[in-house]
Amino acid sequence: MRACCCGLEALNETVSPAVVQPARAAQAAATYGGIGGNGGVANDTYQARYGTATAPTNGAAATGTALGSQVVQVISTASSFTTLAAGGLITGLTPGTQYWFDIALASGSGTASLQNVTCSAKEF
Repeated sequence: MRACCCGLEALNETVSPAVVQPARAAQAAATYGGIGGNGGVANDTYQARYGTATAPTNGAAATGTALGSQVVQVISTASSFTTLAAGGLITGLTPGTQYWFDIALASGSGTASLQNVTCSAKEF
């Protein structure tokens, strides 16, 4: 599997989604980690996603297939940040097909952001 940089679908972020192409396996594990926060007090949500069509752009609605559960991050103090993790096991991939992986972040209010994002994808 070939992979490039991590991807985000977060307000105020411009990193492109990760793009991978499984060489021989029909399943993969993908994980994201980082720090999420908000300039205000809010309940932000995030979730890993993947797909084969055009990857989402910054600020676009979440698209593709959800990976793992949607997580609610409670920001109880303005301008505070907490760690986050998202991802899961993907089955039914087609070897030789290119897939994008992304993490979608939505804010209940204020401006949500992600920092120090890491990602990994491994076929098996």
